[in-house]
Amino acid sequence: MIKRAIIAGILSAVILPLSAQAQTKPVRVSAKAIVGFNHMAPPNDPAGEPTLLSGAGYSGLGFGGGLGAMATVANLSVGDLYVALDFLWVSHSGEGSASSPSTGQSRTVVFDANTIHLPMMVGISNKSKSLSYRFSLGPEVLLGMGTTSTITEENLPGDPQPLLTTPVTHVGVGAVIGFDWQASESLIVPVDLRITWDPSVATTTRERFDNYRSAAEPGAYQVAWDWFFALSVGLDYLVRNE
Repeated sequence: MIKRAIIAGILSAVILPLSAQAQTKPVRVSAKAIVGFNHMAPPNDPAGEPTLLSGAGYSGLGFGGGLGAMATVANLSVGDLYVALDFLWVSHSGEGSASSPSTGQSRTVVFDANTIHLPMMVGISNKSKSLSYRFSLGPEVLLGMGTTSTITEENLPGDPQPLLTTPVTHVGVGAVIGFDWQASESLIVPVDLRITWDPSVATTTRERFDNYRSAAEPGAYQVAWDWFFALSVGLDYLVRNE
Protein backbone atom coordinates (compact mmCIF):
# COMPACT_ATOMS: atom_id res chain seq x y z
CA MET A 1 0.00 0.00 0.00
CA ILE A 2 2.79 2.42 0.88
CA LYS A 3 4.60 1.67 -2.40
CA ARG A 4 1.38 2.25 -4.38
CA ALA A 5 0.81 5.55 -2.59
CA ILE A 6 4.36 6.68 -3.38
CA ILE A 7 3.95 5.76 -7.06
CA ALA A 8 0.57 7.53 -7.23
CA GLY A 9 2.07 10.64 -5.63
CA ILE A 10 4.98 10.70 -8.06
CA LEU A 11 2.65 10.28 -11.04
CA SER A 12 0.42 13.11 -9.82
CA ALA A 13 3.41 15.41 -9.34
CA VAL A 14 4.34 15.00 -13.01
CA ILE A 15 0.96 14.57 -14.72
CA LEU A 16 -0.65 17.64 -13.13
CA PRO A 17 2.03 20.07 -14.44
CA LEU A 18 1.81 18.40 -17.86
CA SER A 19 -1.97 18.88 -17.91
CA ALA A 20 -1.70 22.51 -16.84
CA GLN A 21 0.94 23.36 -19.41
CA ALA A 22 -1.05 21.67 -22.15
CA GLN A 23 -3.51 24.57 -21.83
CA THR A 24 -0.92 27.32 -22.33
CA LYS A 25 2.33 26.11 -23.88
CA PRO A 26 3.31 23.55 -26.53
CA VAL A 27 3.58 19.97 -25.31
CA ARG A 28 5.77 17.33 -26.92
CA VAL A 29 4.30 13.86 -27.35
CA SER A 30 6.66 11.15 -28.54
CA ALA A 31 7.19 7.59 -29.66
CA LYS A 32 10.61 6.10 -29.04
CA ALA A 33 12.74 2.96 -29.26
CA ILE A 34 15.30 2.03 -26.62
CA VAL A 35 18.25 -0.37 -26.39
CA GLY A 36 20.77 -0.75 -23.59
CA PHE A 37 22.92 -2.78 -21.23
CA ASN A 38 21.63 -4.04 -17.88
CA HIS A 39 23.67 -5.40 -14.98
CA MET A 40 22.86 -7.18 -11.74
CA ALA A 41 25.86 -6.90 -9.42
CA PRO A 42 27.40 -10.03 -7.83
CA PRO A 43 25.88 -10.71 -4.41
CA ASN A 44 27.84 -9.98 -1.27
CA ASP A 45 27.46 -13.38 0.40
CA PRO A 46 29.26 -13.95 3.72
CA ALA A 47 31.11 -17.24 4.23
CA GLY A 48 28.71 -20.08 4.90
CA GLU A 49 25.71 -18.29 3.43
CA PRO A 50 23.86 -19.64 0.35
CA THR A 51 25.07 -18.42 -3.01
CA LEU A 52 24.14 -18.94 -6.64
CA LEU A 53 26.70 -19.66 -9.37
CA SER A 54 29.53 -19.04 -6.91
CA GLY A 55 28.40 -15.45 -6.52
CA ALA A 56 28.28 -14.48 -10.19
CA GLY A 57 26.76 -11.28 -11.51
CA TYR A 58 24.38 -11.10 -14.47
CA SER A 59 24.69 -8.86 -17.51
CA GLY A 60 22.99 -8.55 -20.87
CA LEU A 61 20.92 -6.40 -23.20
CA GLY A 62 17.56 -4.74 -22.89
CA PHE A 63 15.43 -3.37 -25.70
CA GLY A 64 11.93 -2.06 -26.24
CA GLY A 65 10.00 1.13 -26.80
CA GLY A 66 7.13 3.28 -25.71
CA LEU A 67 5.55 6.71 -25.47
CA GLY A 68 6.32 9.94 -23.69
CA ALA A 69 5.29 13.52 -23.05
CA MET A 70 7.22 16.66 -22.15
CA ALA A 71 6.16 20.20 -21.27
CA THR A 72 7.98 23.41 -20.36
CA VAL A 73 6.85 24.81 -17.01
CA ALA A 74 9.09 27.87 -16.67
CA ASN A 75 11.60 29.94 -18.63
CA LEU A 76 14.75 30.50 -16.58
CA SER A 77 17.96 32.39 -17.28
CA VAL A 78 19.84 29.09 -17.65
CA GLY A 79 17.25 27.51 -19.94
CA ASP A 80 13.73 26.11 -19.96
CA LEU A 81 12.55 24.12 -16.95
CA TYR A 82 10.48 21.13 -18.05
CA VAL A 83 8.77 18.02 -16.75
CA ALA A 84 8.68 14.73 -18.66
CA LEU A 85 6.98 11.36 -18.31
CA ASP A 86 7.80 8.23 -20.32
CA PHE A 87 6.09 4.84 -20.55
CA LEU A 88 8.67 2.33 -21.78
CA TRP A 89 8.30 -1.44 -22.14
CA VAL A 90 11.75 -3.06 -21.96
CA SER A 91 12.65 -6.72 -22.39
CA HIS A 92 15.79 -7.39 -20.33
CA SER A 93 18.10 -10.40 -20.46
CA GLY A 94 21.12 -11.13 -18.26
CA GLU A 95 23.55 -14.05 -18.16
CA GLY A 96 25.81 -15.33 -15.40
CA SER A 97 27.99 -18.42 -15.24
CA ALA A 98 30.34 -20.45 -13.07
CA SER A 99 32.84 -23.07 -14.19
CA SER A 100 35.60 -25.37 -12.97
CA PRO A 101 38.56 -25.49 -15.40
CA SER A 102 39.95 -28.64 -13.75
CA THR A 103 36.79 -30.68 -14.39
CA GLY A 104 35.32 -28.87 -17.36
CA GLN A 105 32.05 -28.48 -15.49
CA SER A 106 30.03 -25.31 -15.97
CA ARG A 107 26.62 -23.89 -15.25
CA THR A 108 25.05 -20.87 -16.95
CA VAL A 109 21.88 -19.07 -15.91
CA VAL A 110 20.04 -16.60 -18.13
CA PHE A 111 17.37 -14.37 -16.60
CA ASP A 112 14.75 -12.77 -18.85
CA ALA A 113 12.54 -10.02 -17.45
CA ASN A 114 9.92 -7.73 -18.93
CA THR A 115 9.76 -4.39 -17.15
CA ILE A 116 7.73 -1.22 -17.58
CA HIS A 117 9.94 1.81 -16.96
CA LEU A 118 8.13 4.96 -15.83
CA PRO A 119 10.76 7.72 -15.55
CA MET A 120 9.31 10.99 -14.23
CA MET A 121 11.84 13.72 -14.79
CA VAL A 122 12.44 17.37 -14.09
CA GLY A 123 15.04 18.95 -16.33
CA ILE A 124 16.65 21.94 -18.01
CA SER A 125 16.86 22.39 -21.78
CA ASN A 126 18.75 24.90 -23.87
CA LYS A 127 19.06 25.54 -27.58
CA SER A 128 21.83 26.33 -30.04
CA LYS A 129 20.57 26.99 -33.58
CA SER A 130 18.72 23.84 -34.76
CA LEU A 131 20.12 21.60 -32.00
CA SER A 132 18.99 21.69 -28.40
CA TYR A 133 20.25 19.75 -25.44
CA ARG A 134 18.67 18.61 -22.19
CA PHE A 135 19.50 17.19 -18.78
CA SER A 136 16.88 15.70 -16.49
CA LEU A 137 16.75 13.73 -13.27
CA GLY A 138 14.01 12.09 -11.26
CA PRO A 139 12.42 8.96 -9.84
CA GLU A 140 11.83 5.99 -12.11
CA VAL A 141 9.18 3.41 -11.28
CA LEU A 142 10.21 -0.09 -12.40
CA LEU A 143 7.18 -2.36 -12.76
CA GLY A 144 8.18 -6.01 -13.10
CA MET A 145 5.78 -7.75 -15.49
CA GLY A 146 7.22 -11.24 -15.94
CA THR A 147 10.42 -13.25 -15.54
CA THR A 148 11.89 -16.58 -16.61
CA SER A 149 15.19 -18.41 -16.18
CA THR A 150 17.09 -20.78 -18.45
CA ILE A 151 19.81 -23.05 -17.04
CA THR A 152 22.50 -24.74 -19.14
CA GLU A 153 24.99 -27.24 -17.70
CA GLU A 154 28.05 -28.98 -19.13
CA ASN A 155 29.67 -32.16 -17.78
CA LEU A 156 27.28 -32.31 -14.84
CA PRO A 157 25.19 -35.41 -14.07
CA GLY A 158 21.42 -35.31 -14.45
CA ASP A 159 19.17 -32.57 -15.72
CA PRO A 160 19.42 -28.98 -14.50
CA GLN A 161 17.18 -28.17 -11.56
CA PRO A 162 14.61 -25.49 -12.40
CA LEU A 163 15.06 -22.05 -10.86
CA LEU A 164 11.83 -20.25 -10.07
CA THR A 165 11.79 -16.49 -10.64
CA THR A 166 9.44 -13.65 -9.81
CA PRO A 167 9.13 -10.03 -10.99
CA VAL A 168 9.42 -7.15 -8.52
CA THR A 169 8.39 -3.51 -8.49
CA HIS A 170 10.92 -0.95 -7.31
CA VAL A 171 11.38 2.82 -7.39
CA GLY A 172 14.78 3.77 -8.77
CA VAL A 173 16.53 6.92 -9.94
CA GLY A 174 16.81 7.90 -13.59
CA ALA A 175 18.88 10.49 -15.45
CA VAL A 176 18.83 11.58 -19.09
CA ILE A 177 21.22 13.57 -21.25
CA GLY A 178 19.35 14.38 -24.44
CA PHE A 179 19.88 16.08 -27.77
CA ASP A 180 17.07 17.32 -30.02
CA TRP A 181 17.12 17.96 -33.75
CA GLN A 182 14.32 20.15 -35.09
CA ALA A 183 13.27 18.26 -38.22
CA SER A 184 10.38 20.62 -39.02
CA GLU A 185 8.12 23.15 -37.33
CA SER A 186 6.21 20.37 -35.55
CA LEU A 187 8.59 17.39 -35.59
CA ILE A 188 11.60 16.84 -33.32
CA VAL A 189 14.04 13.91 -33.29
CA PRO A 190 15.32 13.28 -29.74
CA VAL A 191 18.39 11.16 -28.98
CA ASP A 192 18.77 10.33 -25.30
CA LEU A 193 21.48 8.74 -23.19
CA ARG A 194 19.77 7.17 -20.18
CA ILE A 195 20.92 5.77 -16.84
CA THR A 196 18.69 3.95 -14.37
CA TRP A 197 19.86 2.95 -10.90
CA ASP A 198 17.79 0.65 -8.70
CA PRO A 199 18.97 0.92 -5.06
CA SER A 200 16.42 -1.69 -3.93
CA VAL A 201 18.15 -4.72 -5.47
CA ALA A 202 19.08 -7.08 -2.63
CA THR A 203 22.80 -7.45 -1.93
CA THR A 204 22.85 -11.12 -0.82
CA THR A 205 21.62 -14.30 -2.47
CA ARG A 206 19.40 -15.14 0.49
CA GLU A 207 17.65 -11.75 0.21
CA ARG A 208 17.26 -12.07 -3.55
CA PHE A 209 14.98 -15.06 -3.03
CA ASP A 210 11.49 -14.02 -1.95
CA ASN A 211 11.07 -16.72 0.72
CA TYR A 212 14.35 -18.53 1.31
CA ARG A 213 14.04 -21.47 3.73
CA SER A 214 16.80 -23.84 2.65
CA ALA A 215 18.82 -24.89 -0.38
CA ALA A 216 16.01 -27.34 -1.20
CA GLU A 217 13.32 -24.66 -0.71
CA PRO A 218 14.85 -21.34 -1.76
CA GLY A 219 11.66 -19.76 -3.05
CA ALA A 220 11.60 -17.64 -6.20
CA TYR A 221 14.53 -15.49 -7.32
CA GLN A 222 13.60 -11.79 -7.59
CA VAL A 223 14.94 -10.55 -10.91
CA ALA A 224 15.93 -6.87 -10.95
CA TRP A 225 18.88 -4.90 -12.30
CA ASP A 226 21.14 -2.57 -10.37
CA TRP A 227 21.98 -0.55 -13.48
CA PHE A 228 20.54 0.02 -16.93
CA PHE A 229 22.53 2.12 -19.42
CA ALA A 230 20.54 2.86 -22.56
CA LEU A 231 20.19 4.83 -25.77
CA SER A 232 16.78 5.90 -27.02
CA VAL A 233 15.78 7.50 -30.32
CA GLY A 234 12.34 8.87 -31.00
CA LEU A 235 10.07 11.14 -32.95
CA ASP A 236 8.30 13.96 -31.10
CA TYR A 237 5.27 15.89 -32.27
CA LEU A 238 4.84 19.42 -30.98
CA VAL A 239 1.23 20.02 -29.96
CA ARG A 240 0.43 23.74 -30.04
CA ASN A 241 -2.60 25.34 -28.41
CA GLU A 242 -3.36 28.46 -30.38
